[in-house]
Amino acid sequence: MTGAGAVGSSQVDEKDYVWTAEGAKRLRKSHRIMGSMVGGICRYSQQSAVKGLPLQLSEEELFCAQRTDSIQQQDMRRATDRQILEVSESPNAETCSGSDEDDQAAATMVRQDMSWIRGVTPDQSAIKSLPDVMHPLPISTNVQMRAASPSLSSRVYHDLQQRGYCITQGSKFGADFLLYPGDPILYHAQFCTRLLEPCQKLNPGSIVAASRGSHIARKNLLLAFATGSGAASQGDSLHFLSMAPEKLGRIH
Repeated sequence: MTGAGAVGSSQVDEKDYVWTAEGAKRLRKSHRIMGSMVGGICRYSQQSAVKGLPLQLSEEELFCAQRTDSIQQQDMRRATDRQILEVSESPNAETCSGSDEDDQAAATMVRQDMSWIRGVTPDQSAIKSLPDVMHPLPISTNVQMRAASPSLSSRVYHDLQQRGYCITQGSKFGADFLLYPGDPILYHAQFCTRLLEPCQKLNPGSIVAASRGSHIARKNLLLAFATGSGAASQGDSLHFLSMAPEKLGRIH
């Protein structure tokens, strides 16, 4: 069952998004799920420097949100031409009420646009991929598949998130995740987390290089791996090994 206070999200082109500021704020404040803002901000001179809504959720964040019932996925589909026409021609429509000359002019423009759109054939379309983008595959099949066989990264993310950490993507420090003791706006990251896949051979030189890179950034290196049947299945145990400048220890 999904919680009453769950945040609504939708899937477009196999990526999951939260479209409201209230939903993004609730995920961050109440569930410690950061996400990534990927939208442009209107009239902002440097749109590549500061991002806005929608909030994109990674596979690991979505898995964690599903496990805690903090998100409710909704299928996002384009309205049919008939539905759009019914709204545009409705005398009770808020934007086409006909109460004054401006509304009547707007209603006329909408009807003209709709008649033009319906007259465009597929071979005349300049953007061939638009129908595929606006009509994504049903989300239920993909979501169930990911929930049934979570990846090692999803399991590690969920485990660390349940320990109280705030987690973000860590590629800028050469890691898989960055672990924060609180909101990343207020705290620096404490750990650079790297995932070790099952049966992966360890190169001592690579470990030393990763450890030094973390220490230079004033963070500790944290290695995460699973032990069990040799594959990162859900029944395997997760283990964490931390590396600090002066000691080497295991986190239980």
